[in-house]
Amino acid sequence: MNPATFEQIKQDVSLGRSRIYYIEEDGNNSIFLLETGAELPDMAMVFECMYNALNIRSRGYATMCMKRLCTDLIKEGKSLCLFCDNPKAASIYRKIGFQQIGTWMTLGL
Repeated sequence: MNPATFEQIKQDVSLGRSRIYYIEEDGNNSIFLLETGAELPDMAMVFECMYNALNIRSRGYATMCMKRLCTDLIKEGKSLCLFCDNPKAASIYRKIGFQQIGTWMTLGL
């Protein structure tokens, strides 16, 4: 990770604009990371989900982190939004209770 990016993430977390959930296995470095971004008083957006190793997929880590994140946000009175174009990830989100409400597009320069 770029050191400038890491410093920005630390600042966002300390200011309450973001939060990070992660899972470690056998005391090693985090193997799954989930980050929110653009947190506001009534909502938060999933910003990044990543695995450090492909061989740990299909163990339920993404589901565990997402359920914990959703539970914490709901307790705080926040709604959660995310953008997803990955069919496997989308199936996890649907199982948790997310509903697709539309599609999105971006324009890059």
